[in-house]
Amino acid sequence: MHARVQYPESIEPLVQFIEQTPPGEILDRTLEKLRAGIDAKTMLTASALAVVRSADLPPGHHGGPLHPLAGLHAITNLVGRLEGEDRFLPILQHVALSNKHINDPVTSPFSLLEFGPLDTSGTDVSRAADLANDGSGEIVTSKGVEANKEAFLKAVRGGKGLVAYHFASAAFARPNWEEYEKAVAGGWRSQGYHGPAHAYTVKKTDAKHPISEGLPEKFDHVVDELYQNSVITPGSVILATAYSDPSKPRGTGKDEPVIWANRYGQGRVVENVLGHDTKAMADPNYQQWMRRCVLWAATGKAE
Repeated sequence: MHARVQYPESIEPLVQFIEQTPPGEILDRTLEKLRAGIDAKTMLTASALAVVRSADLPPGHHGGPLHPLAGLHAITNLVGRLEGEDRFLPILQHVALSNKHINDPVTSPFSLLEFGPLDTSGTDVSRAADLANDGSGEIVTSKGVEANKEAFLKAVRGGKGLVAYHFASAAFARPNWEEYEKAVAGGWRSQGYHGPAHAYTVKKTDAKHPISEGLPEKFDHVVDELYQNSVITPGSVILATAYSDPSKPRGTGKDEPVIWANRYGQGRVVENVLGHDTKAMADPNYQQWMRRCVLWAATGKAE
């Protein structure tokens, strides 16, 4: 088992202090240390190192523990301009924010693990491994990347199931990797778009398919993005659509496909463009459809 990254002995105890102090005590105890003579830059450095090592990005959040890091330079300069114990206030705020991320169940636990340096002496061996039938091995060259891309296509062509979820269909679109577009049955690619997220009705089509068999004819979906102008590859079976209301920004006035199925070689492929965030994915109706999509892609059955 890998150990967590350990910082130099000169600062490791202070990092652990920020990680392990209960949130209700962190301000008073940090103030005690500052009054006892702990250097401001040392405390800020320990605060930044603690949040890097012990806090993860929360789901659906664009900042998370990056917030204490983003303001580090400005805070250091601010401390230098203040006098007396006023200098402690920005430090206390920074330490409290780091401690909050570390102890918040949404952003933790997380461990920045210690790994040995990469041994590049076996480059030729690694390249050969990448070019093996299953495409495994370390990616060390552009040839290795291409080998992994081919391994992905080979796996699906050979019968592995694939569910392309939401924005996954936009990958490898600029420039366009045509085989990936075929493998994921189209989707967003480079021409898709959507208006503001809103609630809308998802309707099952008349297509006969294991995924949609037995499901309600429609359901009222929660607030979500509605993808429009999606690529639908030849042979795709559209299973569900949603009407894009032209009275809404960027509405098309069309029934836009939101779930469809296809084949790539022997592989069963489903494109499901619903589910922009956790609120949309919490919709029980969405979950029912997604579960059946995954089951069909994996087994050919949806029950």
